[in-house]
Amino acid sequence: MIELNQLDKRFKKSHALQSVSLKIELDGKLYGLVGPNGSGKTTLISILSRFLSSDSGSISGIQKDTLGSFVGNESFMDHLTVQEWLEFLQVLKNLKTDESTVSELLALLKLDEEADKKIKSLSYGQKQRLGIISAIMGKPKLVIFDEPLNGLDPSGVFLFKKALTWLIDQKISVLYSSHRLDDLANYCNHLFLLNKGKLLFDGDFETFLKLGNGNIEESYHSLVL
Repeated sequence: MIELNQLDKRFKKSHALQSVSLKIELDGKLYGLVGPNGSGKTTLISILSRFLSSDSGSISGIQKDTLGSFVGNESFMDHLTVQEWLEFLQVLKNLKTDESTVSELLALLKLDEEADKKIKSLSYGQKQRLGIISAIMGKPKLVIFDEPLNGLDPSGVFLFKKALTWLIDQKISVLYSSHRLDDLANYCNHLFLLNKGKLLFDGDFETFLKLGNGNIEESYHSLVL
C-alpha cells in the first residue's frame, strides 16, 4: 500500500496541497483523480512521482520499482527505433523486463510492425502508445496516467482500454487523472476529488454518484462550486 499522510505544498502565490491524506492499494485497483484546473492534481502527481518534494507530510510504500508514469507528450530519442528505445529504457531504469512482455505489449498496442522503425517516423498517436508501453513494461506496482487519451483517435482509445485490462490482469494498480468524468466512471473503482488543494472526496463511485442523485456532473459540481 502507498500512503500519503498530511501532504502540504505551497508555492509563492498558492497553497497547492493542504494536508492531503490518502491510500492506494497495490492490488490491481483503478483509482480516478479529478478536479478543476489549479486543484492540485499535477502537484500531487509530481510529489507522488518524486519529481517534487512536499513542504510537510510523508509518503510511505514507494520503492524504486513501485511506480511507472505516463503524463503525455513524452520525450523520446527520435533517432532510435522503437525496439532500441525500449531496450535503452530497460538499461537506464534497470527494469527486469523479459522479451516476451515487451513483444506482448507491442502487439497489444499495435506497434509490433513499427518495432524496427525510427521513432521520428511515428504518428503522434503511435508515440502516445509507445509512451504507455514505456510506463508499464517494467510491471510496476502502480502506474500513473495523466490525461492519457489526449491525442488518441478512437482506435487509440480502444487500445488504451486494452492496456488497462492488461494492467488489471497483472494486478497492477492505476492512478488515472483526467477531466473526463465519464471516462473515470467507466474505468475506475475509486475516486479522489481535489479542489483548491483539498481532498474533498475519497471513496467509491457508487457513493460519489449519490451526491448528485445518480448524475455524475451534479455530483462533481456539488463539491467544486
